[in-house]
Amino acid sequence: MIGLTHKILMTQALLWIGVALAWGQNNVASNYDSKNDCFFTIWGEDPEVLPELDTVVDSKSWSQEMFPELDTVKKFKPMIDYGYVKPKSYIKKDTLNPDAHSVIEFSINGGYCGFTMDSEFGEASRSFGYGAMFNYSYYFNKEWGMRIGIGLNISKSKYEGVGFFDEYNFTDKEGDRLELDINIDNIKEDYSAKLLEIPVMASYKFDGYDFVANAGLKFGIPLEIEYDQKLEGVDIVGYYPAYGTVIDEALAIACGKDKKLFSSGTYSSTPIMVMLSGDLGYRFKLESNNSVGVSFFVDYALNRMQLRAKNDKDNPQYKDGSVTIYDLVCVDADDIPVQLQSASVLSSRQIRSNTRIVERFGYVNLGLKLIFYLESFGKKKKN
Repeated sequence: MIGLTHKILMTQALLWIGVALAWGQNNVASNYDSKNDCFFTIWGEDPEVLPELDTVVDSKSWSQEMFPELDTVKKFKPMIDYGYVKPKSYIKKDTLNPDAHSVIEFSINGGYCGFTMDSEFGEASRSFGYGAMFNYSYYFNKEWGMRIGIGLNISKSKYEGVGFFDEYNFTDKEGDRLELDINIDNIKEDYSAKLLEIPVMASYKFDGYDFVANAGLKFGIPLEIEYDQKLEGVDIVGYYPAYGTVIDEALAIACGKDKKLFSSGTYSSTPIMVMLSGDLGYRFKLESNNSVGVSFFVDYALNRMQLRAKNDKDNPQYKDGSVTIYDLVCVDADDIPVQLQSASVLSSRQIRSNTRIVERFGYVNLGLKLIFYLESFGKKKKN
């Protein structure tokens, strides 16, 4: 009996020695399963063939058939040790959603840009505009995300009207009523606008392709709108009803031909534009895991706005800001000779019809963007 007991103890000792040797020869990898609140440890001889730990955790159980490549030690096969531990507070967020990531964009743009206008007396045209923007996009998975950003765009526009006429009445220094007929051959007004842009858009990456699309709203906040106006071929004829007298050549009462009027000003406060915005671009991958790209974009203002004259700070008709609309051409009868004053077409009217020169104006911008995508930002790194 003593000999048998001795043999059993010797056999157990040899087994423990073998386990200890196997422990020293094999590699160890581990992961924490927060959902099941347990700690998994895997033994294997070759670290290159260890399975993905997330795969082991998700399976909730393990068998040799699932990972035959680990069967490199015949006597002491790989095993999993279930040892319960306290929850870990340092689990990485991207372990829960490995496809979520962030993208930062820096872009410059240029294209056909400027104001659109509704006017019975003329029409607007646009020219080249340019700008720069910074965007941040957060992708919830490989395809869908949201974009926010901030940018600055500078544009130039022009308004041109032909054959404008109007009627104007005022009382002169002697108390006599004077009726003026005003004819203008050409109205030319140039605009330079600085627009702060804030996009709020949905983003989509085409799976398997390098195309990116964005669509949503963009809020345009005009920082400054400057204008320069030139009225050509101004012809003013005066008539005194009390005397039946026509006056067509009298500088003292602003009558005459072939005059040119110049005016300029700055709209320092204007309505916020709400624009429908979209773009479609293609990315070129770089070795750094980032990308460069080119994108076609369109911004179109949904709301049609009217500027109030009180925002036209440099206009010669501006006094105390109590009026909301100016006369395109009027007479300043405070001095002799009487002087003509003109206002921007964006905040003026035709006196005889009491109609705004520009009923509503909007904004459009379409062109190309060159983009640098910082795509490695916030991504899960792969070993």
